[in-house]
Amino acid sequence: MCSCHLGNVEGNDFEDLELPFCFATASTTSTSTATTEKFSSAHIFEKVSPAIVFIHTSTATGSGVLVEGGYVVTNAHVVWPFNAVRVVFPDGTDYREVPVIGWDLLVDLAVLGPISTPVEPVPMLDGENISIGSEVYLIGYPGEVEAYPKTTMTRGILSRLREWESVGITFFQTDAAITGGQSGGALVSDMGDVIGISGFSFRKEFGLAASSADLLPRVRQLIAGRDPSGLGKRQFDMEGGSLRYRLTPRNYGDAYIINEPPGTAIEIEFSGGNDVSFQIVDSYGDTQADVETSSFSFVTRGYGPLFLIPQQISRETSLAASHRLVQFDDPDRGKEIRVGQILHGNIDFPTDIDYYYLDLARDETVEIVAMSILADTQITVWGYRGETLEVWLRDENSGGGLFGLDARVVFKAPHTGEYILGVASRWEPPSGYVLTVEQASPTARLTSMTSWVTINTPVNVREGPGTNYAVIGTAAAGAWYEITGRSPGLGDWWQISIGDRTGWVYGPLVTATNSENVQVVAPPDG
Repeated sequence: MCSCHLGNVEGNDFEDLELPFCFATASTTSTSTATTEKFSSAHIFEKVSPAIVFIHTSTATGSGVLVEGGYVVTNAHVVWPFNAVRVVFPDGTDYREVPVIGWDLLVDLAVLGPISTPVEPVPMLDGENISIGSEVYLIGYPGEVEAYPKTTMTRGILSRLREWESVGITFFQTDAAITGGQSGGALVSDMGDVIGISGFSFRKEFGLAASSADLLPRVRQLIAGRDPSGLGKRQFDMEGGSLRYRLTPRNYGDAYIINEPPGTAIEIEFSGGNDVSFQIVDSYGDTQADVETSSFSFVTRGYGPLFLIPQQISRETSLAASHRLVQFDDPDRGKEIRVGQILHGNIDFPTDIDYYYLDLARDETVEIVAMSILADTQITVWGYRGETLEVWLRDENSGGGLFGLDARVVFKAPHTGEYILGVASRWEPPSGYVLTVEQASPTARLTSMTSWVTINTPVNVREGPGTNYAVIGTAAAGAWYEITGRSPGLGDWWQISIGDRTGWVYGPLVTATNSENVQVVAPPDG
């Protein structure tokens, strides 16, 4: 995480760097001007496609663009979380273990290489002056399952430009389809210029490609060994680790990486503490196990890292495993943020929640915003008076942003003290974001308080509102959970959120807060 100015990365930021290549003309800018002669689609494909590579990891495939110096530009999410990947050219030339030399997780950018190849690289050119309605092409490897696939070309039109002003990135919006595997490929103008790197589609309605003109300075900085995102090193250490860890309640939500080949039998055991639960998820956030027992065994089903994530730890306990686990030290957790400060953070693994501490005076009103192009951000604010939870606010999509998915909370502190800000995402990592805290406008509308229960005594959590429903877990005394509904009739059962699922607790055994307007939820079939 880095505290930095919200400004653009410009070409003249790198005049002191001795780089192995330069895409610029004799001008002082970092990009050339696109040509004006139009070509047939067949000519464009023949010109560009030899430099579009197929990228393969043990969990996914994608595309990349060969640029000068033997480097390959692609999306960060194509190669995450691996430090080396397989690269295949259209002529079948196969490069194994090509290193990922730099990541910019804020703008979904990665650089691989260098590769020694006779293939002619393509320049990244400025196409932001191209007229809306112009034809554009996507060249890459969408939906490929072959080991040595052929390059694909798709045609569309330039629909509009979208600006992510927070970090100075322009996106080309096109109706040309971006599907799985196309990410990291080239967006090409009708003049045969690579004007963007295709990133993702939004709700399957349109595709977006980041402008070459804005990415190029960041590419050059990554090649020079610098960090344009301000996030620091975020690669996972897949080696080393330990067979044992000592856990406390502060390790809630931490990630312990399992990196074993398919078919490996893994045994996990917790000892010394009750009320331990944990999840095991893959890099896409798919749950491999959701466990509330003290011991558990499973067999890995595929390649790629798995993440063991403690969901509940009531007191100090020991974690032991049959194979080494690598604890990920999240640099975004436990940092302080001040009013007027801007921080860059990253959702590093599935279910990751980053915690920040904010000191406020009584009645001080602030606006907190989390902005991202890779995350459907969520902000939560907690505040305690002594040991009692007094404040709980949450927002997902009130902050606008490029897709209208940024989170925004306006909050008035009820007392002087320290408050906790949590930032999470509904999308899988990596998800870089920008977090800001500013004094709120006097006319800003306050975010409504969340409804929650505090557990008074250890209580069963059931599938439905009644003792005739199966017990799915227990809630420890002193814990608190968000209320998501109430039972029909007497309304003496509360539906609560437990991780990625819901359960029911009996009302007389808990204390409900801000529960007056909770909606009735129909119980499941019993």
